[in-house]
Amino acid sequence: MDYFRSYLDNGPVFAALLRGAECLLMERAMPFEPPVLDLGCGDGFFSSVLPRVEPWVGLDPDGAALRFARHSRLGNTLVCGDGARMPFPDGAFATVVSNSVLEHVPPLAETLAEAHRVLRPGGRFLMTAPSDRFAGMLLGSSLASAAGWPRLARAYGDWFNGHSRHYHTFNVETWQEWLQRAGFHVERAHYYLSAPALRAFDLAHYLSVPRLISRKLTGRWMLFPNPLTGIVYDRWLRRYCDPRPVETGPFLFVEARKR
Repeated sequence: MDYFRSYLDNGPVFAALLRGAECLLMERAMPFEPPVLDLGCGDGFFSSVLPRVEPWVGLDPDGAALRFARHSRLGNTLVCGDGARMPFPDGAFATVVSNSVLEHVPPLAETLAEAHRVLRPGGRFLMTAPSDRFAGMLLGSSLASAAGWPRLARAYGDWFNGHSRHYHTFNVETWQEWLQRAGFHVERAHYYLSAPALRAFDLAHYLSVPRLISRKLTGRWMLFPNPLTGIVYDRWLRRYCDPRPVETGPFLFVEARKR
């Protein structure tokens, strides 16, 4: 599956770079033992492009996103609910996946405790999230820092995190502490994406504005797909869609098990 192209053709431009890399990360962590809980499944596109696992249950508080998800992956069970109060019995799942979700969740301790509760003993928990380096590695922050304007660099990073509703941007060690307090044993954790990749990701947000407007007004990302534009974005961004571990980076991946 060409995850990069799937997102480029069916979403905002920046999603191709980031979500494409995240799909590769999750695919390499497979097989997932079912049943699987997709914690914060959103519109369901992420699970629709991954290799199929059944049963796969999606949980999200956004009813509008779930209505879209019902059309994107037949066979999934979709539940509208709060991650801090999951409507599932203890030990209901063998695997919980949370892809770029937990940074948006204010009640983090409660959500991690619930993820632990609904997992079977020994069950796997896999997550991705932006790291503490995210804000400072953005294109806007990098340009301001290079120009000798550290306050502007911090302000841009803070604005981007606020606009993206990032409540938690921790380093690997802090995420390990949160997970251990919730009862997990962290087996693997690393950063991914390079600084140039995040700068491209930042710029791609602004290039995605026409698609975001189209989505809001019509429900479609593109009214009139332009093959030439797709080729240009493919040649520019695909090189950055690389989930290999880096020493320090703007995003992180963690795999843990329920103790």
